[in-house]
Amino acid sequence: HPYSVQGFINPPWAALLLAPLSLIPYELGRILMSLLNIFVTSMVVLRYGGGKSALLITLTSYPFLFLLGTGSIEWMPMLGLLLNWPILILAKPQSGALVLLVWLKRTRNKPAFVLSIAAFLGLSLLIWWGWPWLMLENIRTLPAALASPLNRINLWPWGIPFGLLSLYY
Repeated sequence: HPYSVQGFINPPWAALLLAPLSLIPYELGRILMSLLNIFVTSMVVLRYGGGKSALLITLTSYPFLFLLGTGSIEWMPMLGLLLNWPILILAKPQSGALVLLVWLKRTRNKPAFVLSIAAFLGLSLLIWWGWPWLMLENIRTLPAALASPLNRINLWPWGIPFGLLSLYY
């Protein structure tokens, strides 16, 4: 069960995609995760109309460098964007839920869209019984070093003026 691993705080299907990395040395796995993040992020920026300057800004931004430093799996939901695959987007529910709401609004067959996601989530509960509660328990019991405010990226409250300026312009 993926939640037997302390610190695993993603849906269980993310563990299936990460499992091959357990066969190689840890540092090589971190390098591969970084390369996946760089490659998939670059593909998303370019697919959605960003040019070379947008790519440079994205790949050198503090949030992007932070996710590289923490070994984040943001490449999974971004790959879901590229492939139009909701299951990958749900690998990071905190960022993927809003994308799915946009897709739901745009889809022609709303019942089929909702039923396919509900069926997948139902199947995941049959395979990994109780996984949402186990995931939340792992989040609650994260080691103090991982839960530290220094390990979070947060623009509150300093980002408010930037947000207001962005709304205006």
